[in-house]
Amino acid sequence: TLGIILIIFYFAFRKAVSLKGVQYAGIFALLASLYSVSGGISISSLAVAGADTLYIVQCLAFVTMILPLLMFFMENTRFRRTNNFLQAASVLQAAVIALVYVLGITGVSDLHQSETVSRWATAVQLAIILAALIYDYAKRNEKRSSDFTLITVYLIFLACFAAQFMLNIGNSIPLLFTVGALFFTASVLIIRICDFSRTMELGNEAEAMGKIAFTDGLTGVGNTAAFKKKLNHLEVVKVNYKSIGIVQFDINNLKTINDTLGHEMGDKLITDGSAMINKFFGSIGDVYRTGGDEFVAVVCCDNAFKLCNEAILKFDLAIDEYNADETHRFMLQIAYGEEFYHSDSSDPFLTLREVQKLADKKMYEKKRELKEMAKREGLEVIRTNVNK
Repeated sequence: TLGIILIIFYFAFRKAVSLKGVQYAGIFALLASLYSVSGGISISSLAVAGADTLYIVQCLAFVTMILPLLMFFMENTRFRRTNNFLQAASVLQAAVIALVYVLGITGVSDLHQSETVSRWATAVQLAIILAALIYDYAKRNEKRSSDFTLITVYLIFLACFAAQFMLNIGNSIPLLFTVGALFFTASVLIIRICDFSRTMELGNEAEAMGKIAFTDGLTGVGNTAAFKKKLNHLEVVKVNYKSIGIVQFDINNLKTINDTLGHEMGDKLITDGSAMINKFFGSIGDVYRTGGDEFVAVVCCDNAFKLCNEAILKFDLAIDEYNADETHRFMLQIAYGEEFYHSDSSDPFLTLREVQKLADKKMYEKKRELKEMAKREGLEVIRTNVNK
C-alpha cells in the first residue's frame, strides 16, 4: 500500500516540487511486500505444490528490490563521483539478479544456494550504498537536515536487515526486515511530504509578495529576480521535462539611439523589441528582461526544440516587416542564441546555468553577424529621412 501511495504521490506532484527517487522508493516497497508475502504463502497448506516456485519468487524479489533502492539513492546524491559509484553498483546488482534467475530456473544450483547468493550480494550492495551516502554527505558544503535524516533512516533499515539474518527471526516471514523496509518507505513518504509542504509554503509567500516584485516596470515581462527564481526552481525539477529551451536576446544599438535620439526613443527601442520577443516566445514559454537591452525566454515542454525553432522563424520575419516600415525612426536588430537541455542528454549533470551560457555564446556570435551585415550592406541604424 505504501509503495502504491508513493508512486501515485510522485506522478501527482512531480512537476510541482522535487520528488527525487520517490518512484523508486515505491517500487522498492512493492518488491519488499512481494518478498514478505511470498514467504508467508509458501509455508501455508494451500501452496505446498507450488512452494518451490514461490521460494524462487521470494529469492528474486529479495535480490531485485535492491536495484530500485540503488536508483533511489542515485537521485539523492549530488556529486558525480558518488553517482558513478552507485551506477556501477546497480550494474553489478543487475548481473546478480540475472544469475539468481538462471540458477533458480535451470536448477543448476539448489534454492538454498540461490538464497545464499542473494543474501550476500544484497549485504554487499547495502554496504556500498552506506559508503556512498557518507562520502556524499561529507563532501557537501551545505548540509540540510533532511539529508541527515535520510541517512539515519537508512541506518535503521540496515540495522533491521542485519538483525534479521543474524537472529533469523520470523523463519520464512522476515519480520525484522519487513519492519525495516516499512519504516524506510514510510519515512521517505513523510520526508517528501514535508519537503512538498515547505516548497508550497515558500511558493505562497513569494506569491503574497505580489507580482510587482518580479515584473519589469518598462516592458511588463518578468525581471531578473523572476528569472533567477524560475531557473532555480527548474534546476530542481528539470528531470521531469523532456526538454527545456533557453533563448538569449540582445537588442542592438541602444547606446547609439540614446545618444542620438534621446532616452525616450531608447525606451521605445526596448519596448518594441520586448513586445516582439514576447509575442512569439511568451506564447510558448516565459520571457524575462535580465539587463538594459538583454532578454531571455525559457520554454519547458516535451517539444521545446521544435517550438523554439518555429518561433525563431516567425520572429525573423516579423523583424524584417518592422524594418520595412519606413515610419520607424530606427532599425530594429535583435541578436539571439538558443540552447537546450534534454532529459536523455549524454551529460545528465549539465546545469541550466551552463545551458544559458551556451545560448549566450551563440547570441554574441549572432550579434557580430548582424553588425558585420549592417556594415557590409551600409544599413543605417537611424533613419534620417523620417519626420520627427
